[in-house]
Amino acid sequence: MEEKLNSLDDKLNRIEEKLIHIETISKKVDEISSDVNEITSDVDDMSKDMDEISKDIDEQAKHVSMASRMMARPLSLGYEKTKTVIFGVLALTVALGQYSEAVALIGDGINAVRSSFTHDIEYEMLGNVHVGNTQAYIENLAGTPQVSRVIADGLVANYFYNEKFLLTVFFKDERVTAYSLLPLVEDFEPKLGSTGNNELALGRFTYAQFPANATQYMVDHSKTVSYYLENLESGRAGLFVNQYLGNLVYGKGEHSDLVGTFYDQEVRGDEEKQMATQQRIRTEMTPNFYGEGEIGVEFIEKSLLTEAEFRSYFGAQ
Repeated sequence: MEEKLNSLDDKLNRIEEKLIHIETISKKVDEISSDVNEITSDVDDMSKDMDEISKDIDEQAKHVSMASRMMARPLSLGYEKTKTVIFGVLALTVALGQYSEAVALIGDGINAVRSSFTHDIEYEMLGNVHVGNTQAYIENLAGTPQVSRVIADGLVANYFYNEKFLLTVFFKDERVTAYSLLPLVEDFEPKLGSTGNNELALGRFTYAQFPANATQYMVDHSKTVSYYLENLESGRAGLFVNQYLGNLVYGKGEHSDLVGTFYDQEVRGDEEKQMATQQRIRTEMTPNFYGEGEIGVEFIEKSLLTEAEFRSYFGAQ
């Protein structure tokens, strides 16, 4: 009888242990269920966010001119595929619980699409470049320069290449002392807000129409390089920097034979014809190069790349 009672006690103890184990499993199931509900809620929220992002992208696309859309019609399928791929990756990332990474991907995706159809991101970035900025600020804004060149003692030119433009920033003592900008595509026309005229866009005015007085010029025309540069003083109160305008042969726009003619006349010392040609340059030609700085235009001239250097450094055609 005693053995049977002991056996019964053992069975009851095992049953009790199993009940406790079942209760533990039940709690874990409840916790998992709660986590699943939270993930589902996050996915729903992200789905709403992606719908809003899709609407924003569509709105950006609507702002593109009719002519641009006609030219970009073959890209429309790629545009839709781009959105599909981006959102598909985001959905998978969210499902894996990587919310912060998904948010970063959303931002990168929006910027990539906006940059493909507009220049707003690049205009905004360039609008934040100023003489006096720190080197750390510029590199955080524009990234790491692909090329650098020592121009003078302590003065280094750093070249930030983008398929739409070439930004050259001059650093001295970890501070911006000058910068220059060369657009590389035809419809890239950043506004020059620091000129005091927020509607003045590079590529839409002649030298004569620019609100500043030319005080010095630089010109060269050979097999390796061709350019015309001017140093200008705006006369605006409180503006203690030079402004630079010019035409570089590997920048955007049509390239006039006037630069070659002007250079030849200067070499021959034909001042009368040279003055007439320079007047035509200033009234007929549209600059494709702009800069500001505390340094002389001769240092800007030293920073100019030859066409061969430009192609070699950046792989550009």
